[in-house]
Amino acid sequence: MIIKPRKLPIKTKKLIALARRLPPQHPQYPAVERDMAINLAAHRGENSLNYYLSFLPEKEYLILHHIRLKGATYFFQMDTLLLTSAFILILETKTINGTLLFDEKFRQMIRYSSAGEEQAFKDPITQVNHQASQLADWLKKFKFPAVPIETLVVNTNQQTILKSSPGSTNAPRKVVQSADLINRIHQLNNNRHIPHLTPKDLRKLSKLLLKYHIDENPDLLSNYKINKNELIQGVYCPSCKKVPMKRVHGSWLCLQCGTLSNTAHLAAFQDYGLLVNQTMTNLEVRKFLNIDSAYTVKRLLAKLELPFEGTNKARKYTLTDSFLEKELR
Repeated sequence: MIIKPRKLPIKTKKLIALARRLPPQHPQYPAVERDMAINLAAHRGENSLNYYLSFLPEKEYLILHHIRLKGATYFFQMDTLLLTSAFILILETKTINGTLLFDEKFRQMIRYSSAGEEQAFKDPITQVNHQASQLADWLKKFKFPAVPIETLVVNTNQQTILKSSPGSTNAPRKVVQSADLINRIHQLNNNRHIPHLTPKDLRKLSKLLLKYHIDENPDLLSNYKINKNELIQGVYCPSCKKVPMKRVHGSWLCLQCGTLSNTAHLAAFQDYGLLVNQTMTNLEVRKFLNIDSAYTVKRLLAKLELPFEGTNKARKYTLTDSFLEKELR
């Protein structure tokens, strides 16, 4: 049973918004575009696991995606967490292409591209094992019964070639192609016969994980050292992606392709909330959406039914988390 569904992470949504709002000639644009592509590829790879996980018996497995918890000092995040009565399984997902060599001696992963280039990465086996250690400490804090925590690194790119250093025993046990994931889970299930958690324990644990989960929500403008005034202002056309659209008789008109839209401004509101601030005044909206009329903005904000505080020019509207998470068409 899926307890916490997988959704597009807020960090990835912010990267998409920043790539859309940053001028291509900006010095940070290549880094933003690269990071966006990496995060989107990771999300697609993780999504591809949904097919394989759907074959697990719903009553025997509780599945939580993207769980991020506060450890003793730092946060730790797990791509996918499977809860069973006999064990907990952490899945670390990788989508890197090329040939991957898991070097057990030096605890690193080396990627060989088709062009013959080498690139070193942190060892994902060590990474997911560290997550298991942190999760074990977290469970102790809440006085949960000791339960075995298993880990697997799942490669979702079927074109990737997996190799391990000579004499390696760890990588063949801990790294698996996504197509073989269910077989590996069944093996773990066959080796773990003793139940450690009751159905009540599992329900309690899943609720606790949801309660203490905190999304990674970085301030991208600060991270990339970008001033908000450097962002492209205006409403984007949902068809041709040109900016700005023009407000004409209660609709948005694209002067490039002629598209008419009644809702194009919603994406601009999301961009503002994701990148600049979740609270905004009428004046700030006018500047960001490139609108002159305070009355027009007042009507747009009223239709959104956003919470607000203050009066007149000092009134501040709050773009709620639920609004920012909406998938706009």
